[in-house]
Amino acid sequence: TNDDILEVGVMIEDCTIENGPLFVIPGSHRGPLFDHHHRGYFVGAIDPAAPGLNAHKAVAITGNAGSISLHHVRTVHGSKDNLSERDRTLLLFGEEARRGLTDSGRCSGDQGRSGCETRHV
Repeated sequence: TNDDILEVGVMIEDCTIENGPLFVIPGSHRGPLFDHHHRGYFVGAIDPAAPGLNAHKAVAITGNAGSISLHHVRTVHGSKDNLSERDRTLLLFGEEARRGLTDSGRCSGDQGRSGCETRHV
């Protein structure tokens, strides 16, 4: 699975502490993958008590409408409840790194990850 993905967030509305901004744990993209299942079902969330999560290190990504945020797709992220009367609209885009491919669509060099170069897209 290619997880060389950059997430780009565009703040459509102001994102403040009161309206539940995105929180990220810096550097967590270099750590372990956390389970997103509960009782055998995918829930798209991580148990806050998961060993090694370090949720206390989370920082809020706030900004005015039109601001952007950037984070690696594996960065642990999530939001708290919106405690305000205002929306917190955030548009997220994912940009995947392209690997060096031959005309046949195969990876140049060996077929392993190291045989391909990342291209800027």
